[in-house]
Amino acid sequence: MKIEIFGNTPPVIWMHVAPGEGETLGSLFYQRATLICVSAIDWNDALSPWPAEAVFKNNAPFGGHAAMHLQTLTQEVLPETEGRLPFSVAQRFLAGYSMAGLFAAYAMYHCDCFSRIATVSGSLWYDRWADYARAHAPSPSVQKIYVSLGMREHRTRNARMARVQTCTETLVDYWRQFCSVTYERMPGGHFHEPTLRMAKAIEQLLKI
Repeated sequence: MKIEIFGNTPPVIWMHVAPGEGETLGSLFYQRATLICVSAIDWNDALSPWPAEAVFKNNAPFGGHAAMHLQTLTQEVLPETEGRLPFSVAQRFLAGYSMAGLFAAYAMYHCDCFSRIATVSGSLWYDRWADYARAHAPSPSVQKIYVSLGMREHRTRNARMARVQTCTETLVDYWRQFCSVTYERMPGGHFHEPTLRMAKAIEQLLKI
């Protein structure tokens, strides 16, 4: 696991990112927030809530180790990393794209560390996730959720992933019972301008 810090001003936004993405996003928000970027992990293993079959033939199955990763993140990595910051953390957010967006949603059900959540093109189609999420309540510490999804993301031949729009919009409606939820549709499919989508998510998280 690799941890990078960009910025030195509150609030703190934790993110799981692809290689190089932290530098780009960090430069955009350097004077407005501190981005703590997590990379160099196996996304399908560490960020999935329970084991599931691979979505494509040549891929490894999902490991289902989100609980273990969240425990390591919140109990070890988070306090050690934030202890190096030049300010005391009063507001802490969590944002993620794709499987990291699923993990952000998972985290708000299993810890009270984050007050704002962004799931960007999140893998909310994940097997049994929507049913699980609707059978439980997110942490009362969550005040705001930002959700975005590409307009063409559901247009895939993979039957599991094709559920993404239905699952996402079902959960948006459910989460609105608990806190403020902003939902945006973005141009393109799943891989269309992910860094731009993350930047828009961060902008939304920073709004009062």
